[in-house]
Amino acid sequence: MLTILIVDDEQEELEGISFLIDKLGFQLCKAFANNGEQALKYLAEHKVDILFTDIRMPRMDGLELIKLAKKEKPDLKMIIYSGYADFAYAQSAINLEVSEYILKPIKVEEFEQSLRRVMERVKRTELEHELYSKTARYAQNHLLYKALNHSDSLSEADAKLLEDFDICYTKLFLLEFDQSFFDIISFRFEDWIAEAIPYPFDYLNLNVSQCLLLFRGDERDMHRSCYEIAVELHDRIEGDLGYTCYIALSSEGNGSTNLSERFAQLERLMEY
Repeated sequence: MLTILIVDDEQEELEGISFLIDKLGFQLCKAFANNGEQALKYLAEHKVDILFTDIRMPRMDGLELIKLAKKEKPDLKMIIYSGYADFAYAQSAINLEVSEYILKPIKVEEFEQSLRRVMERVKRTELEHELYSKTARYAQNHLLYKALNHSDSLSEADAKLLEDFDICYTKLFLLEFDQSFFDIISFRFEDWIAEAIPYPFDYLNLNVSQCLLLFRGDERDMHRSCYEIAVELHDRIEGDLGYTCYIALSSEGNGSTNLSERFAQLERLMEY
């Protein structure tokens, strides 16, 4: 559910906007602030999708609030409502990329249309971020496959992308199952591992029976040895899931240049 933060120094206005949102059937989580300082504090501590603010308020006006909020949350969608049909205010709102400008007294139809448009923009932005994230993840995985298998033949462009993705793994875990595990299971194994071991890692599904975990931090960051983590993961897989699993651990490393060497080491270990 999307969250809207409503900011006004008059309680009657806050209650009126809240009433309208409920009356029109918008499914929104509502939060309230009486001035810009309260609003900024709330924004710093909570996820907010839409900022709905009056312009004239004590301590900090709505335009200053928007300017500061935009620096902290660039994707925040903003609606201004004001009793002043002033060109200077409207021009400032345009410069600050305010989504909608509503005049008081608020007309119900105008309010409904403005809020609906802004909610659509929020959802569109979320979809764009999701698409970008998936595209970036696909590109990163593609580069990892190349680095694992053909690191000597990486182009300069690929090497630069590896740097941009900050691909610098200190330890690799190769997991191998004695059957076509990934054709059998009906859940995302990556998500299951993330719950089983509370340490950040990247994940590559190699084939129907193998996957690779790539860790960035060293054992001091994890407060446990990689061997202990591997043993715990092995026991959880066999105990909780009931599948036979083998785990090989790579030597320590500190970059992407020797990924293929360490991966080859893991494959040799699996042959024993």
